[in-house]
Amino acid sequence: MHFTEGGDYERAVRYLRMAAELATERYAYREGIEHLSHGLELLAALPDTPEKTRQELELQTARSRAQEAAEDHADIC
Repeated sequence: MHFTEGGDYERAVRYLRMAAELATERYAYREGIEHLSHGLELLAALPDTPEKTRQELELQTARSRAQEAAEDHADIC
């Protein structure tokens, strides 16, 4: 939150991804999806670079996996 408020979106995205990974490891898929979605929103404000493209692909992939896991988990319950 501090990096987002301070406008340091690159670091904010990094920590949102870490928070999402931790959340999904703990089966908190919706929370992980929210972190990843927020990270993607912040990336949109950054200039287009190869690094931004790589990060966007990684976040999209992670969000897709978390959504699949959330759906699978819902089917079991």
